[in-house]
Amino acid sequence: MVKKIIVILYLITPFHLLAANTIQYIEKFSGNVTDGILDKYHQSISIETYHEYSDLQLIITNSDNFILFSIIIEPKNWQIFETNSVLKYLDGEKDNSHNQLYIGSLPFMGIDYQAIDLIYKHDDFKKFIKSNELEIMVKDLVLKVNLKKLPLSKLKLK
Repeated sequence: MVKKIIVILYLITPFHLLAANTIQYIEKFSGNVTDGILDKYHQSISIETYHEYSDLQLIITNSDNFILFSIIIEPKNWQIFETNSVLKYLDGEKDNSHNQLYIGSLPFMGIDYQAIDLIYKHDDFKKFIKSNELEIMVKDLVLKVNLKKLPLSKLKLK
């Protein structure tokens, strides 16, 4: 069910059409998606382990009720994995505030991507705005997100 919701959000989110090489804040969408942020050229996100990739994107989509925090990776030399376990540290402190998660394959336009999708209620996501760094560990993959580089305060949270 979570995977289906995530695929639908990707289909209605026009982020994949953007060609700019900067972090983008998108103010208007259709349907329940109100706004979002795209880092298509990994200015705020990095892989801290040996994993090579062809593409790495951070997509934050805001709806009326929740935030979808998505990391999309096109792996080069490793197999896509599925799990229901993730370790997250917000400014060095363990964080388990996500409501749901999906970690697995995301086939899109003929390419299989590694998806790491975390769903948050607006109240749980508000602490990200005041934080500096998010570290995400899934199996042997370690990612760091510099939250200060993202315009999180622009998101229309309830």
